[in-house]
Amino acid sequence: MLTALILRYGSVFKRPRSLLRPIVGPRLLAEGAASLDAELRATLRRAWTMLLAGGLQLAALVSASFEVWFAMRLFGHPVSVQAAVALESLIQATRNLAFFVPGGIGVQEAGFVFFGHMLGIGPDLALAVSIVKRLREVLCGVPSLASWQWMEARRLHGAAGRRR
Repeated sequence: MLTALILRYGSVFKRPRSLLRPIVGPRLLAEGAASLDAELRATLRRAWTMLLAGGLQLAALVSASFEVWFAMRLFGHPVSVQAAVALESLIQATRNLAFFVPGGIGVQEAGFVFFGHMLGIGPDLALAVSIVKRLREVLCGVPSLASWQWMEARRLHGAAGRRR
């Protein structure tokens, strides 16, 4: 709640400018910080849009939690809905914190093992659930990549035919 108030009424990006002024320059830094603060306030004024975005984020968390719950059930280790939601939210938080790791490779798996242990799930089962989630990511991503490659090949083939 405090963070929301600070973002809404504070000048979050304007305040650290005294630290960055020697590096970036005074004029450019002041304009950029004021612009970011104004954009942040404008975004936070759109309450219905923010509520819709939050609702969609919650729906995504619940559906991903269902995936964890269902996989655990298929593996013969049923967990409660609350445990599945807790595990999925911790995994998503971990992946978001490690945004600099491409694809969260290894981060998701380590998170499942670590947080799964806290919920009484063995490391082998935690890794199996993580692999199920990765498999879904791959199965959803491959058709997109294949269609992209097909379109690029058609474009290149068409460009080669026009040059002749």
